[in-house]
Amino acid sequence: MKGCNVLGKLYIDEYSGLGMNFTKAKELYTHACKNDYENACTNLENLKNQEQEHDTQGRLEKLMQACTLENNSACEALRQKINAR
Repeated sequence: MKGCNVLGKLYIDEYSGLGMNFTKAKELYTHACKNDYENACTNLENLKNQEQEHDTQGRLEKLMQACTLENNSACEALRQKINAR
């Protein structure tokens, strides 16, 4: 299970030569976690948090682009997101 955990880390390291593959990393971490390798469970949780932050940032960027193009509802949604922080 340690091997799955290590390989999972390599899949999220842009300098490993394997390329960034969050899906494969998640599969490997999940397999190791289900087989009681605790480090993999921690890494899986961290990966989920990273994905969520990345998704949030992407949505904010899209709202900013739409607001720049004078989409009033996008500007209002962006304003609400910023105020919620």
